[in-house]
Amino acid sequence: MVRIPAAVRRRLPGIAWRDRKILHLETRVAHLEASRERVRRLLREARSSGRDELRRREEEITRLSDDLQEAILRAEAAEAEHARFRRSSFKGKLSSHMAAVNAAKLSGWQATTPALQLPYKLRSYALAQSHGIAVPRIHQVWSRTEDIRIPDDLPADRVVLKADGGHSGLGVMPLRRTAEGWQTLTGRDTLVDGRPGDRLLSRLERARGPFFLESFLEPFAEPFAQPFATTDSRAGADHGAAGQGSADLALVGPPQGAEVRLPEDIKVYTAYGEIMQVLVMRTHGVKVMNRSRFTRRYFDAEARPLGEVLPGRPEDPEITAPERWEDLMEAARRLSIAVGLPFVRVDLYSTPDGPVLGELTPMPGGVQEYRLNHDLRLGAAWMRADLRLARDLARGRPSGTLFGSEPYQWWYPEPRGGEPAGTEGGPSRWPRLQADPLQWYTPPEDVVRLGTDGNGADQTGADETGAEGATAEVSIPEESRPDDRGPDEDQVELRIADSSR
Repeated sequence: MVRIPAAVRRRLPGIAWRDRKILHLETRVAHLEASRERVRRLLREARSSGRDELRRREEEITRLSDDLQEAILRAEAAEAEHARFRRSSFKGKLSSHMAAVNAAKLSGWQATTPALQLPYKLRSYALAQSHGIAVPRIHQVWSRTEDIRIPDDLPADRVVLKADGGHSGLGVMPLRRTAEGWQTLTGRDTLVDGRPGDRLLSRLERARGPFFLESFLEPFAEPFAQPFATTDSRAGADHGAAGQGSADLALVGPPQGAEVRLPEDIKVYTAYGEIMQVLVMRTHGVKVMNRSRFTRRYFDAEARPLGEVLPGRPEDPEITAPERWEDLMEAARRLSIAVGLPFVRVDLYSTPDGPVLGELTPMPGGVQEYRLNHDLRLGAAWMRADLRLARDLARGRPSGTLFGSEPYQWWYPEPRGGEPAGTEGGPSRWPRLQADPLQWYTPPEDVVRLGTDGNGADQTGADETGAEGATAEVSIPEESRPDDRGPDEDQVELRIADSSR
């Protein structure tokens, strides 16, 4: 703005007041600018302070929310444990069962403790055969690891080398024939002249012998699968090392280098003939024995998915109920009743020829921490199995495992000397009673399902949607109530199985 000299302004009357006005306005503007700057500074400080306060309060809210969630989880866990204590719990039942079995093991009571006999795979194979249930073909058996040698003329391109006492993948080695010789599926280890190397032998030695070579079971509907043989293994044919006259449940595998798929592992949790749940596990690739690569899904006895009943283990929606479901369930029920335990897990495979036994597991490992409602359902089934088995024992059922009437192959060395059966020397010295367990069997539907109040409520205390507190009245007509009388004496057949078979 151009300044007019004072002398000029004095010569111009009537203009001075405007200068004073302008000066006043300029001073006012300067004050307003200073005030605006102070307000901006205060606003910036308030915003910064507000953000800090908001952040502090958000952190406090988050902390309180976490504390509240933790308290809720603790309360729910405490309530769940209390419920498991008040009612039959699978977790509690399994814990007590494992403690009892371990005590029997330390006491050396294998001959009188069925749960200690089931981990012997070859014995379980014989039991399954005696009840008409197929098992993998056994190519050869060795007592010591240093004797293991896979013959060149083996009529199979893929086999599984196993230890009799292996579990959870321990002592289980799938192999395939290559131009360089027998190899593990990963190609990491090659057998020289059919002999496993030190690394494979050390893995086998961590399990219990004897050691055996069995057929490799292909997936049920593999398009390239072709059967090796047509003889039915359930007919009791000779399963000798040469393989003459026996069935081979293995199928011809895919071309060399193709991705390998194992058949689905079907683990049927049973409570003395009652199907508790079915776990189906699937894997593929070359690291098929790496359990972290398995996906899973749980089903009920009618092949309906159960959802994520095991927290932290999501279900695989691509897994559907296995083929020949009813045959699988019938085989599991039959073996569960024959075993003579209130609980056993029956591991099966589904093949075009029918169910094939994998193993019998009295004490499943891994995580068994199911959601509360599901845990109580499993526990209730176990409790009812305890009751039914005790009743059958009182009515005359022999305790322990009962072999069936079908022929079976016995792979263990026969006892030497005059020591009688029933001593603790090993599977060949344990009694093999042959009888039909159905003569005494009390089916699950004959048990009144009492709740905690004792008034006929379902033991689980939950309806089909999982809601707590639902009850169902149970009544059994007089004519359908279980008969307390035992079987007629002339219908009972019990004898020591012929160990020479």
